[in-house]
Amino acid sequence: MGAMGLVRANIANEWHKLWAKRKIKFLLGLTVLVPLLGAFSLERLQGAFGILAVDGADYPLTILGLFTLVILPLTAFQLATELFPAEVAARTLKLTLLQPISRWNVFLSKVLTIGLVLAVQLGVLWAVSTAAGLWVQAEGLANGIGNGLIAHAAAWVPVFAVACLAVLVVQGFRSATGALMTLIVLFLAAKALPFVVPEVAVFLPFTYSDWHLLWTEGGVAFGTLLNGFLLLASCCIVTYIAGYTLFERKEV
Repeated sequence: MGAMGLVRANIANEWHKLWAKRKIKFLLGLTVLVPLLGAFSLERLQGAFGILAVDGADYPLTILGLFTLVILPLTAFQLATELFPAEVAARTLKLTLLQPISRWNVFLSKVLTIGLVLAVQLGVLWAVSTAAGLWVQAEGLANGIGNGLIAHAAAWVPVFAVACLAVLVVQGFRSATGALMTLIVLFLAAKALPFVVPEVAVFLPFTYSDWHLLWTEGGVAFGTLLNGFLLLASCCIVTYIAGYTLFERKEV
């Protein structure tokens, strides 16, 4: 089996391991539950007060904004801790490295698995929130389907950059709990940083949680979108290489 075949096989293995975790099932379950509960509550409130606060076309973007702000980063943190320090503590990472697969391919397959899970989560979120938008208001929803799909696809880039940064941070931990708590503290600090040092915050992937909105707003220059993409891509590359360097030197 070639190197790519080993990577694909290990991605499938990592996927099955993650799916067996209740925490992961809970976070993915929120992807279905939150849009449905939100649509039900919004429909009841708008019906009771006779006002239209959010229409069906805007509903998927409203839900996406909530997920990119909180739930998707937390999912990325949980995935990183489950695939690295949690496996070190459980000694399963050592068993993986005894297999005929290089550390580079093990690390690559784990990071790609995180990216795949986040992509699936965003895809499910788009489908469920779009369907739930019919509950809120069916009129005009068809016009927002294309924008919603573009926004959900664009949202993957910054959240994957956050995931790569999380993978780098967790390499310094052998405890999943300690790693997760550290990531949450760093996340909260990064969210507060723009109010203190806005010049530095522009280089952090946490700052781009609403980057997907630029793809749905008219009049945004292509250069602006390209600059944001290149910065996020650079963040992914730098943190990936730094994370692998630590992973390659780690004793398990």
